Amino acid sequence: MSSPTEPPLLIVFTGWSGAGKSTLARAVATRRAWPLLAKDEIKEPLFATLGVRDRAWSKALSGAAYAVMFALARRHLGAGISVVLEGNFDAGAATTLDELIAATGAHALQVHCRAEPAILHARFERRMAEGVRHPGHDDAALLAEQRELHANARQEPLAMQARLLALDTGALEDSPYARAALTATVYAALDVLSATARR
Repeated sequence: MSSPTEPPLLIVFTGWSGAGKSTLARAVATRRAWPLLAKDEIKEPLFATLGVRDRAWSKALSGAAYAVMFALARRHLGAGISVVLEGNFDAGAATTLDELIAATGAHALQVHCRAEPAILHARFERRMAEGVRHPGHDDAALLAEQRELHANARQEPLAMQARLLALDTGALEDSPYARAALTATVYAALDVLSATARR
């Protein structure tokens, strides 16, 4: 929790599927003992409760998961508790996040994770083969969507009112040293944000 005179911090990990957001977000949340609100961790219990259908249903549950995420983030930040958010947010999320920052007085950092499409595809295919995600995500259909997205769009951060840290995570899984270097970069950016919040 932040001190009574220090605004809470909002850390938002953004980027395409397979970019390493979850890995880095978990590391930061664990080290700082902050709540982590990750879209898939909210969405998967919805599959368990409401059932699995088609890809359109999966997208609808994604929307519900983000609504829950933002509501919980508002509650935490309003209580002075810093929080980490993680998800493959669409561009429209920037408006909601800006409203959240304005309403709670939080100081925000966006950590935008990116890697070459070939690396993203390989990570996603490996994740599919390992079966680590809930089948309700329909990852085969999602992978096809991702390939089309990668061919026709650029990896851009959200246009939100926050400090921006852009990370190339291509080497994230190469070695523990590469991962440590990336997380150290995030921690350094957080130290700067914390110092700014205390002024």
